[in-house]
Amino acid sequence: MSNKNSLESIAQSIISSAKPKESIEVMASRSTSTQVVVYQGEVESLTQATDGGLGVRVIIDGKVGFSTVSSLDKSLVARCLQSARENTVYSTYDPYATFAEPDAIAYPAMVLLDPKIPVVPTELKVSRALELEKIVLAKDRRVTEVPQAQYSDYYGESVIASTNGIFGRSENSYAIASATTVAREGEQTHTGYGYSVSRYFDEVSLESAASDAVTRAIRLLGAKKTKSRSLTVVLEPRAASTLFALISASLSAEAIQRKRSIFVGRMGEPVASEVIDIVDDPTDVRFQSASPFDAEGLASRPVHLIEDGTLKNFLYDSYTANKDGITSTANAIRGGFSGTPSPGPKSILLKPGRRSQDEIIATIEEGVLVQSLSGVHSGINPVSGDFSVGAEGLIIRDGSLAEAVREVTISSTLQKMLLDVVEVGNDTTFLPSIAAGNTVVIGKMNLSGE
Repeated sequence: MSNKNSLESIAQSIISSAKPKESIEVMASRSTSTQVVVYQGEVESLTQATDGGLGVRVIIDGKVGFSTVSSLDKSLVARCLQSARENTVYSTYDPYATFAEPDAIAYPAMVLLDPKIPVVPTELKVSRALELEKIVLAKDRRVTEVPQAQYSDYYGESVIASTNGIFGRSENSYAIASATTVAREGEQTHTGYGYSVSRYFDEVSLESAASDAVTRAIRLLGAKKTKSRSLTVVLEPRAASTLFALISASLSAEAIQRKRSIFVGRMGEPVASEVIDIVDDPTDVRFQSASPFDAEGLASRPVHLIEDGTLKNFLYDSYTANKDGITSTANAIRGGFSGTPSPGPKSILLKPGRRSQDEIIATIEEGVLVQSLSGVHSGINPVSGDFSVGAEGLIIRDGSLAEAVREVTISSTLQKMLLDVVEVGNDTTFLPSIAAGNTVVIGKMNLSGE
């Protein structure tokens, strides 16, 4: 903290300037990132960016003021604090306005940083992207184009502090190799997208990213519509991750308090089949979103949301907890230093089952393996639970994968889908998402095609 330009020193200087009857909270961060995009053996773009700044919240007599600045310059930091103070004058009194109070839970010891990422030479990052493109094109003759092969990484540090005694600092990193592919056979084309992501530079696999991108394109060549019917739906991990990320958002206390969730009034009730067990666990370092503390500086902890199908908890930040007269579950999230906290899911993990995807498929007489979903945000109503989204994948017939299908719609309600889950696979997959994915089998859904 001797370095006057360190995030800790900047945050502490703001906190120490608090006036009587004034509460202050500071979130400061800085980051560096690199993105390399290649096309046809040439670098199409190379972007290296640095970002830094802070957000200040002030509470005076129940009124909250907020200000943010995309700089760590001393004069601008001072002005940011003054603006936050001035903004309280124009705020409405809020009896629930509060900053997080330290509790008895200590910050977990977590290693989230690969020190190699900030110092890897740019030339090596470029070579990774170029090599990925070569690997993809060598995989299968039907892959005729790689519209984009990419390597990107990120390193960031953040500090959060308040006059309530909150103080936390963390560093994190991640790297991603990804590729988009176009496969052609006859008159038909299909695109695929694959990636490999890790917190560590050396663990990003170009081979895995290439195989993923190629497989997801070529196996859907020849895809067409199919007849409408009711059948078993098997969601691949990536599709299941999308679904459960949206479902978990409906478990935020804010959604409940606003009565904009299918889970309103259902605490303690069965809301899913007994095979569904969901925990939000940002202490699990396998998540890209893992962190030792939430966006208000409270220590991260596992929160059991649904256990054996029964609803156990909602996700709270300090504000929504104050409204309900309880304590926060340390689930404050925000969009960096320029955002303000709200409650939400951070690292959603579904308890895995015992069988692999192949073993599961072998037991299904008729179904569809869904590779990807489309129109998710417009096709899902989080209040009524209505679910109707586009899908593509492969028909399952007599325990084997058969013809590919596209331009179909699967529909039901979220309530029924949760109750109709008959199995979860053992293939927990960590993705660049707040939710890990598993193969998930839903007993019956409506498939609309021809």
